[in-house]
Amino acid sequence: MIIAVPITGELKFYPLSDADLRFSMSTTVFFFILLWSRKIHPVLAGFLTGSAVVCFRIILDKVEVGSFDFPNHFPVFFYYMVFGMFFHIFKVKKLYHRPLLIGLLGMELEIMGNITEMTIRHFTTDMKMTTSSFLIIIGVAIIRSFFVLGFFNTILVRE
Repeated sequence: MIIAVPITGELKFYPLSDADLRFSMSTTVFFFILLWSRKIHPVLAGFLTGSAVVCFRIILDKVEVGSFDFPNHFPVFFYYMVFGMFFHIFKVKKLYHRPLLIGLLGMELEIMGNITEMTIRHFTTDMKMTTSSFLIIIGVAIIRSFFVLGFFNTILVRE
């Protein structure tokens, strides 16, 4: 998880050309691994994965640019912490018999994580929070959550 998520985080797209809002596959991978693994504690996973993503981005900056901008990278840590913490609080691992609820909770976890990250980013960088950013976050959260859920359930059915 602490290797796969940072690497897939570099496969990203920017839905708004004039904004700093970006999306990647990393959160999809994170959600899937949390659902798949029965042994990983979600809060610990959020802490370790968030730390790994921040470190990975700092190392990439250092290698590519020669310096790094810590305030630009550390807000993503809070995305993973919030996601992992509420994954645990909502006891998502105990809801395998209710896939629609898992999908809705996954969507909510992603929205909460993104809003937390955006709020911190708003105060530490120049990123502006806009209505269009929030609408895109909601749309992407719906797509990602149900994509992961569909993939996860397909694997469960095949087993």
